[in-house]
Amino acid sequence: MINLFKQIAWCKLYFRHLLIPRNDDSLFMPREAGDRPDVLPKGATNFAFLGQFAEAPKDCVFTVEYSVRTAQMAVYGLFETGKDVMPVYDSIHRPEVLIRAAQAISR
Repeated sequence: MINLFKQIAWCKLYFRHLLIPRNDDSLFMPREAGDRPDVLPKGATNFAFLGQFAEAPKDCVFTVEYSVRTAQMAVYGLFETGKDVMPVYDSIHRPEVLIRAAQAISR
């Protein structure tokens, strides 16, 4: 009986992680402002939230820069370095960039 439970557990593991992508991945779920913690919550003096599950304004979680930016926000904020966090490239206000991207995709 124990072997059966082990086999079922292994099957579930392979099914979940290797064979079939799941649609309930938190990266793809709809979200609203405030459903992720701020990188530096109010009153935090010795901890921060990093990576794709922390809130970084005006950024997209699918990029490596997002994780780097949240780490910068944490370090620069906790240690008061006076440095500025790497800015987010704001392409939404540059239509020519979006047009070039659309043209490149349609080639």
